[in-house]
Amino acid sequence: MKLTVPLRYKFLSVLLGILVSALALFFYFAYDTFSEDKKLFVMDLNMGLVKSAISEVKLELKGRLEDMQILAPRVFQAPKPAEIKKEDLYQGLTPGLETEVFRITFFKKTDQKGYEVNKQYINQELLKQWELGPDFAAEVDKKHPLNLNTFSESQSLELLNRSTRSEKRQVALLTFLLSGSFAGTESKSVIISIDLVQDFLKKKLQQSEIAELFLISKSGNLISHPDPNKIVEYSSTPYPHPIVDRLQRSRVSRESAEVDVAGEKYLCNVAETGFRDIYAVAQIKKSEAFAALKTLLMKSTILAGLILCAAFIASILFAGKLTSNIQKLKVAAEELGRGNLDVSLDIRSNDEIKSVSDSFQWMAKRLGELIAESATKARMENELETARLVQSTLLTTPEVHTDLVGLISHYVPATECGGDFWDAFLYKDELLTVIIGDATGHGVPAALLTAIAKSSFSTLNEVYSQTPLLPEQFLGILNETIYKACKGQLLMTMCIAQVNLQTGELLISNAGHESPICLRAKVNTEPEATDTKVRRRQPEVLFARGERLGFSADASYGSTKFQLDEGDTLLLYTDGISEATDVSGKEWGERALKKVYAAGGARPLESIRDEIMGALNEHIKGAVQGDDITFVLINWKSVFQKVEQAPEVPTNTGNNNPEVPPDTGNNNVEAA
Repeated sequence: MKLTVPLRYKFLSVLLGILVSALALFFYFAYDTFSEDKKLFVMDLNMGLVKSAISEVKLELKGRLEDMQILAPRVFQAPKPAEIKKEDLYQGLTPGLETEVFRITFFKKTDQKGYEVNKQYINQELLKQWELGPDFAAEVDKKHPLNLNTFSESQSLELLNRSTRSEKRQVALLTFLLSGSFAGTESKSVIISIDLVQDFLKKKLQQSEIAELFLISKSGNLISHPDPNKIVEYSSTPYPHPIVDRLQRSRVSRESAEVDVAGEKYLCNVAETGFRDIYAVAQIKKSEAFAALKTLLMKSTILAGLILCAAFIASILFAGKLTSNIQKLKVAAEELGRGNLDVSLDIRSNDEIKSVSDSFQWMAKRLGELIAESATKARMENELETARLVQSTLLTTPEVHTDLVGLISHYVPATECGGDFWDAFLYKDELLTVIIGDATGHGVPAALLTAIAKSSFSTLNEVYSQTPLLPEQFLGILNETIYKACKGQLLMTMCIAQVNLQTGELLISNAGHESPICLRAKVNTEPEATDTKVRRRQPEVLFARGERLGFSADASYGSTKFQLDEGDTLLLYTDGISEATDVSGKEWGERALKKVYAAGGARPLESIRDEIMGALNEHIKGAVQGDDITFVLINWKSVFQKVEQAPEVPTNTGNNNPEVPPDTGNNNVEAA
């Protein structure tokens, strides 16, 4: 007769056997492996800190180099650098840079194969803040003289620690030694020395509470350290660290080692920063690292004993109850199979069976919810399709039939129902009005709001077809319409550009939208000292201000006047293009948009559109975007022959609600 063993006893024996075997093997191998594993873990942690520090340091240094590439030419081209206004010198640069730049010096080579100071800028406000006299700069040069004869043009960049301790205070200085070509062709024959307060580097090296992070050169000079005293102490003498010998003996790109520093064992990691002969080092005391290991091993032993005891007691007490709960689950599964979704399980347990029971009841409840959700989803899909159909019917692409202006657009919605739209209205080949808007949010509400704005714009052009409205009048009426329709719950940004095709006069009104960018067809020229001409083409931002539509019923708007020249191109866009992100979340940015926009100069609108979208797609690389991408390009192609006084285009100059009899004609350029 075959012996029958109850399930609870099988469970008890298997559970205890597994626990005892696992704990025995764990303690057998723990002594031999934990110490090595801990060492590798600390090394990996240190290397992670090094990589993180390198990334942040490179970002900070590259940011400063970009600022210096703008700042250095400003100083070099100024007749008297000391008289440059602070707001002019640091305009458009990183905020707070004026508290970092201490001195900029240009050295020119002499006939005696030496170098002399050609131009120099010293931040006098910084000296006053430090309570140091004007002789502090000379004190720095005396303690840390620059050996410019060893600096070659091929080096391009060298970083030096020239930190100095005076009688009143110590100043941590980082010197960028740069080739003159860095600042431009006119300063190619000089060497540039830029002294910065290196607090921005010290902050990046203070990210770890247990590891010591610092920057060191291959020659053994300490470049930066979180301890300001060490930066100053080792600015003139080599830093006594055994890792320097390794760097000098062989080329090291990345290394982990156990070293002896002043009689103390350290776990050390070193890696290249990407700058010439500069390395990042992270080190931690071995005794501190392994103290945590000893504590962990002791706690693990105690915890393992408690787990074994608890498992043994729990197995004896609850083995029988476990099998009864399994039987309850079996009965409940059969009820669910018969279509009874109101299954109730009376299982009182604090183990996995309770979790299975809860999951089972959740599943039964969820099945009922999914049936109801399926019906709701089908209804919502029908409503969404209706909204998309309404929007696609109303938001047709406008057409402009005239030889006086070129008009082209690009629109990519983020969802089925977008929140962007644009439109245009041409009055008798004389006045072109272009409108672009961006509703808050996406989906059906945004689609309906754009439909309201679109239809309102079309209606206004019909009503005032004989006396076209001014841009600010359009905004005033649209603001009142959207505010009354949405009660302040939905908002819209909008920009309206109105071009007089006879004179090139441009009116811009803005309701919280991105400002248009103008690319001039003519290239500005500026005389230089050598009587040569430097050709420059910079995109011009046409600023105008105004409250968003629908925010306040009392909002008022105005227009800003600009003048277009023949061949000038105007770009109107929504924030979806400048805020487009790649897979890592990095935005493309307005600076990149303007760079691509102006890079090729005056060219066909199709080429500009394709270049912008090509550069944008290269940035996002297929990443899903959270906002619509819309932009419009306008090119004023030609002008009428000049007469003593060009005829004025009739426009409505009244308030935001002009009452002019409607015209029976239809000059709206929207496609039927």
